Amino acid sequence: MRRFVKILGKGIATIVAVALLAIVGTSVTAIYDFTPIKPFSGNDIFNPYRELDTTQRWQRASFHNHSRVEGIFNECEYEPTIVRERLERFGTDIVTISNHNEISEEDAPLYEHGYNLLKFHKLVFGAKSVVRFDHLLPVLLSQRQMQIDLLSATGDIVQFNHPLRTPFTTTRQMQYLEGYRLMELDSGRSTENSYWDIALSSGHYSFGVANDDLHDPDNSRKIARRCNFIQTKSSDYKDII
Repeated sequence: MRRFVKILGKGIATIVAVALLAIVGTSVTAIYDFTPIKPFSGNDIFNPYRELDTTQRWQRASFHNHSRVEGIFNECEYEPTIVRERLERFGTDIVTISNHNEISEEDAPLYEHGYNLLKFHKLVFGAKSVVRFDHLLPVLLSQRQMQIDLLSATGDIVQFNHPLRTPFTTTRQMQYLEGYRLMELDSGRSTENSYWDIALSSGHYSFGVANDDLHDPDNSRKIARRCNFIQTKSSDYKDII
């Protein structure tokens, strides 16, 4: 019995040591000197919709959806065709698949970045390649800014996903983080909007979006609860972006 306890103790110690080594090894980050907070100012209110072509129709879009993938990180048991079909039944015109660290070959080129323990996830639109680096515990402001910068360099637009469900997302972080263009407000709770409001009040311009973060298309409480309306002449990526 004592021998078994001794072996078990060594095994646990080895696992803890490996885990700590992994966390330390992925904690390396650039240290940023953030610019002071500067709220928007001026004599006029900017209207981003002023020059819209109203002859084009508004289309219902859902950008954050998961499908079946090979390997241990699978988060959905349904093939992409099934996920699209289910959403299209609810009148969704544009459906994109955004699996973790895997660019869809059939949809717009985007993916959800992040396998860290805090669910600091980002959608990368127009991704040319998958950024494999991630901090396992992205607690620091500089760590999160470094990730946004790395992703911005490999895609067109970065979306900050579900800040309410991301632990350690503080007021200070929302005041200083920059470089993302979209803020996902998908939890169904009004308190999520406060993160977006803090960022806007600090001079960081972004659009708010709402997605299902769909993992189970047969769950009526999880599908087609949120969507985005975009004015685009087609569902081609160049028009969507």
